[in-house]
Amino acid sequence: MNKDLFQNDHITGNSQIGFEFRGLFKDDENVLLTKLGDVLNRDVTFSNIKYKLLEPTEHQAVLIQDGKYCIIKTPQYTYYEALFILPKILELLKSLKDNKNSYLYLRVGFNKDFCDLDQLNVMKFALEFNEDFVLKHLTDLTLDGSFEKLTDIKPLNLDSCVDTIKKRMDGLKYEDNEIYGIDFSTIKLGYVVFKYAEEIDYRNKWEDILKCLSHTVITLYNSSVSYDFSDDEKKKIEELDEKYKELSKTFGCYELFKDKYKGIKLTKDLNTDSMDIDLIFPSIKEKLFDIVVKNGIKEAEINYDSDISRLQLKNIEVKKCYHISGVDIVDSELTNCTIKDCDIYDTKIEKSSVVKCNLFGYANCKDSKFTDCFVSRNIKLKDCRVTGALGKMGGIMNGGSLKDTTIITSMADIADDVDKTNVNEIQ
Repeated sequence: MNKDLFQNDHITGNSQIGFEFRGLFKDDENVLLTKLGDVLNRDVTFSNIKYKLLEPTEHQAVLIQDGKYCIIKTPQYTYYEALFILPKILELLKSLKDNKNSYLYLRVGFNKDFCDLDQLNVMKFALEFNEDFVLKHLTDLTLDGSFEKLTDIKPLNLDSCVDTIKKRMDGLKYEDNEIYGIDFSTIKLGYVVFKYAEEIDYRNKWEDILKCLSHTVITLYNSSVSYDFSDDEKKKIEELDEKYKELSKTFGCYELFKDKYKGIKLTKDLNTDSMDIDLIFPSIKEKLFDIVVKNGIKEAEINYDSDISRLQLKNIEVKKCYHISGVDIVDSELTNCTIKDCDIYDTKIEKSSVVKCNLFGYANCKDSKFTDCFVSRNIKLKDCRVTGALGKMGGIMNGGSLKDTTIITSMADIADDVDKTNVNEIQ
């Protein structure tokens, strides 16, 4: 008998798997509740997202109404019961009206006396996890920028370049991670969340999901029971540390930065004088690191506005950027990006997540999510989700949804096909 196969069966057999899935179902909630009881082998209770949300218990799943969509959360199952439940969930998801905005998340944990996920070595997991295998068997969400590859290990900031990269990866255990296919921030609840199955074709996916689940379970276990690195892993960490230490030297002064990143046109108050830029470079190098290293923006006009102590990016066309924050963005195009705390002017946005930003000027935005944002009069949104109690919607909107937010009725033009949930109106 293959000892590795026996050991792997022992590991998966001691895991616990829960499910969370979302979709636009054809059935009304009463019919769906009945179907879910049969599919999930548990009682199912209804919870409206407008009010206090219920959470699943050991013997009860939860159906949450979220506008036109339904979210279902299950308790944790034993691994073998989960294998029985999974194909029935996939069969149910095959009947969705549309796969858009749907997902199937797997909550992966272990029996408490078998493996303690609190001991997980995230760096070891990232080195051992075959993410390409998962993306191949499900759908490659990194191609359109939905996710950043967890296994593309990068420093968190300029300071961490001179620290060990392992310290940066360990920090993922304590952060909400919307940009990765594995969310470690739920470890305190006894599981991590496997999120790679978003908007996939749920037909004939049982075997593929099972392979990816098994690989994830075994990698989690191996990375939790032993904190020690193999010789190959130690070598890889040393190579990464050396790479980013060398990179940090590029940000030592403006001359070195200018030689390395020739596609970046840097100005101070629209002035190209090198002496002026030399003086302000130490105060902006951290944000420049975010722009060119974390976000991979290698061509841009970047101006430092000394009146507001803020960088302004102009004429950028970027895809798959996950860390754009705290800057002004002007006359640009952003696709598959995550943008936070920015003022955005005359910029086209598609398939992106925009959080706590202000949008001004004229622009078309499509298939994006806006959370706690101010959207001014001439911004056009199509098939977007707008949410957040701090947000103010004053733009033009067709399709999509408004939830838990405010419409400025004197400015906004909201089409009849926009789904509205718990929306306030002000003049």
